[in-house]
Amino acid sequence: MTKLDATRFSRHEGYEVLDLINSFQAKGGGALTLKSQQIIEWMLHERLPSNIQGRAQVKAWVVDNFSQMKDGYPF
Repeated sequence: MTKLDATRFSRHEGYEVLDLINSFQAKGGGALTLKSQQIIEWMLHERLPSNIQGRAQVKAWVVDNFSQMKDGYPF
């Protein structure tokens, strides 16, 4: 197993998605709101580009894109 394989993120594995969402914190260190967690889940399932695969890359992508994508959340 390579280092890349060890840090690869799969949006199709529910436990990986949940673990990644739970790793985020709100500004100030508190827990995210349920709405923010749902937006991140939607982003991961529906908007994450296929070329972004490492866990650190995925987290960086979410942070970089959250503010502009949250208004497109359909629910």
